[in-house]
Amino acid sequence: MGAVFNFMILMLVPTGVTIYVINFARWMRRRGHHTGAVGAYLIAVLTFFIAAVIVFKSIS
Repeated sequence: MGAVFNFMILMLVPTGVTIYVINFARWMRRRGHHTGAVGAYLIAVLTFFIAAVIVFKSIS
């Protein structure tokens, strides 16, 4: 339970940032900035997975 709880706590900030960036990408897409939206989606997903790998390696 300890490792899973630590992982969840440490991933709160990256999850919040990812949600914010995805909402920004949705806003850009609605305004017609499709290339910027795709770039924001990629940055959001990539940074979330990088943060998850780093946090996972730090607690194991």
